[in-house]
Amino acid sequence: MEPRRIVSLGACLDAVLLRVAEADRIVALSRYSRDPDTSTVTAEAVAFDVVGETAEEVMRLEPDLILASRRTGLHTRQALTRLGLELSAFPPPETIADSMEQVRTIAELVGRPERGETLVAAIEAAMIRHQPACLSASRPTALIYQHDGLCPGAGTLMDELLDRMGFENAAARFGVRRWGRVSLERLVADPPRVLFVSEGRHGAGALDDRVVSHPALRAVRDHMRLFVFPSRYLYCAGPTLIEASRIMAAARERIGAEIRPESKVVEI
Repeated sequence: MEPRRIVSLGACLDAVLLRVAEADRIVALSRYSRDPDTSTVTAEAVAFDVVGETAEEVMRLEPDLILASRRTGLHTRQALTRLGLELSAFPPPETIADSMEQVRTIAELVGRPERGETLVAAIEAAMIRHQPACLSASRPTALIYQHDGLCPGAGTLMDELLDRMGFENAAARFGVRRWGRVSLERLVADPPRVLFVSEGRHGAGALDDRVVSHPALRAVRDHMRLFVFPSRYLYCAGPTLIEASRIMAAARERIGAEIRPESKVVEI
């Protein structure tokens, strides 16, 4: 029997759930769903109730399906399971294939597998549309650099997406494996061709912190171009891959010989 009262406890899960389940079956989205720094569905989220991550809050909603992140508190997940509630916990996807499988699994759980396949097809079509027609052996180097210096390296989904969009992930030359931090000093000493930086708070556009404002960056402006890559696209995958791939493709084309007028990317 398909669930009629579905609750999501993760921002990444919110984005998928809204694409595969009817609105009248969604009892609540996560408390992160209305935060523009973490959510890609803030406009849609205002039409739904939100819920915190305590077992008491979730239990009051009488859900028959709970979608939780592995980051959701273990005690909360255990308590809800002990109460006999159906809960599925999802880890952050580490590959694009993992992300597609997660979409399909959520669609199956809500009883709409065909919607899952439609969403997967849309994501795959967008990535194909945005990737270069020919992957050159000489690729521009790029680094996704968050405000605290955190960067994704080899073995992460973002590393795979950079590769598909025609970039060489510069994280390896800074010794980053999977996730690691790169100091601003090391970044300036060996700048990549492209630096993707997170937005200011609440979508301010540019990264208003030590990275953009640091005077040392003036010396490398001719060698390194900065583009905004909002952190809300960094961890979730699923439908967020559509916009993430578009941002990367537009940046690649901006620094290339051909610039399409319709390509829109926020450059700093």
